[in-house]
Amino acid sequence: MRRPGWIIDTSQLEDFEPGAVGLGNDWFRAFKNAGGEKVVFVSGLATARMAAMTISFAARLPLVTCLTYAEACARLGVVHAARVDAQT
Repeated sequence: MRRPGWIIDTSQLEDFEPGAVGLGNDWFRAFKNAGGEKVVFVSGLATARMAAMTISFAARLPLVTCLTYAEACARLGVVHAARVDAQT
């Protein structure tokens, strides 16, 4: 059985909120404790990507960063939702 991956898509955010780091840390640890294996983080903000990398390092959870949601889906090997809609 494949272990789950998690896509965090923050591409619509225009600003980085430093206060989100503590909450992000809690989420990363909860995801890992639930059996999660890899996080794919989507963001155009370098500060957000750097914070996510720091959190993933502390949680000892692999992180991949991407600029688009489609790229994130490809990294996890899942079908992008728009492609599923087009097939139905």
